[in-house]
Amino acid sequence: TSELERLLRSLVVQSHREFELLLIDQNSDDRAERIVEVFPEIHVVRLQSTPGLCRGFNLGLRHAAGEIIGFPDDDCWYEPDFLEQLANLFQGHPLWDGITVRTADEQGRSSIARWDKRPGRLTKTNIGMRGCSTSVYYRRHVCERVGTFDESIGAWTSPVNPGSDVDYLHRAVRAGFNVQYQPQLAVWHPQTLPGGILDEQGERKRYQYGYGEGSIARKYSVPLWYVGAIALFPFVRAIKQTVSGNWD
Repeated sequence: TSELERLLRSLVVQSHREFELLLIDQNSDDRAERIVEVFPEIHVVRLQSTPGLCRGFNLGLRHAAGEIIGFPDDDCWYEPDFLEQLANLFQGHPLWDGITVRTADEQGRSSIARWDKRPGRLTKTNIGMRGCSTSVYYRRHVCERVGTFDESIGAWTSPVNPGSDVDYLHRAVRAGFNVQYQPQLAVWHPQTLPGGILDEQGERKRYQYGYGEGSIARKYSVPLWYVGAIALFPFVRAIKQTVSGNWD
């Protein structure tokens, strides 16, 4: 709940005011509703849904009224001028169908993904370093054509459907849409897999995300070098931690 409050507080102070927030509430009680009531300055549409990330995304897509659609996590937050900068980019580049940005934690360190340092158009092979669900913004016509999120991806391992957001990006890029990565902008988001999580829950989460990434690689027959890179990154990190004496 404190994380949702932080998101709402960051929206209250946005310099760009033309937005609505669809709150997909998957709680079994009214805890989220009580928090929203404290922020009457924000236009919030509360929609109830059964658990499942893709299920929530798809419900939101059916009710979204804006020309630009994004998918903020409940634990992310924005700089006061973030939406204004985003709106200016869309207005200044009418041929861009979507924009992705990076995510960073409170210390400014990259979170969720290994982000590319260079801006540019998303392609079939650079999507993994240029977008995730909470950092992607599409023009409405993209979502109308691409359709809904695939609720079957990773469904047997986790209700968060790991990989479904990247699957949606793949479908948008492969449909020919011009999605641009702009790393000068960032959505603030805590580390998804903090280095200290070594318990059973952390291992399960790592497996689920790895499974999701692997399922996307298989589905789209990504190049062999890309698959090799997916395997190489954790191998190199393991060597680095071993050399530094961090045996855990």
